[in-house]
Amino acid sequence: MISYIDKIYVLHVKEGYKEREKSIQEQLGKLKLDFEFVLEHDIPDLSPTELSNYFASKHTLRASELSCAMKHIETLHKIAKSEGKVFLVLEDDVLFSPKTMEILKQLEPELERIERDFVISLGNAANMYTAKKALREGQLLYENNENRAADSFLISKEAVHKRLHWLANNTTTLPADHMYNLIDNEVKNHIYWLEPTIVTQGSQAGLFKSSIQQAKPLPRFRWLWRDFRKKLKR
Repeated sequence: MISYIDKIYVLHVKEGYKEREKSIQEQLGKLKLDFEFVLEHDIPDLSPTELSNYFASKHTLRASELSCAMKHIETLHKIAKSEGKVFLVLEDDVLFSPKTMEILKQLEPELERIERDFVISLGNAANMYTAKKALREGQLLYENNENRAADSFLISKEAVHKRLHWLANNTTTLPADHMYNLIDNEVKNHIYWLEPTIVTQGSQAGLFKSSIQQAKPLPRFRWLWRDFRKKLKR
């Protein structure tokens, strides 16, 4: 276990996603990382009353997007009730880099120097990278004004409380990743991107069918080529 990560939460669906379940269990098992599945708020379990607490009536989100967002909100509540200061949140389709443990261990000293209300994007979702000219030797964290996505992030208890306070006083029409961008900017959480990234989203890379997006994922070779080009051009 990484000493500074107090708990890991993995968003998952109870039925129909056995490949993802096997994948995340095997990966975290090899890394010797314990975790808890977040299984609440599958589509059949969605409650209109509960949804109305968080989503404005004018929203146009699909049931899959609502389910994903509610699982994220549930995770925030679980963290708020948990012991500890730093938490890792993952969606179940993530794929870890071979250097995951090495980079997470190297990250610890930088965590001591950043703001306490932090969110750290770990993955390369949407092929988003810090500009090459901004990279500094020996530096892993780069402050940004948006999260890359909601698939993989480290978050502090302070940032969680600020997100929950916003959600207790506002409703949204946005899916999870855009919702987090809105909230974090309004409550002034500090957003950081990890470089190099250590997570790829399997549904974007063509390994899993997306549970949210209706469009087919790119074939894996096309996704890898696009990712390679983005890295070159950044």
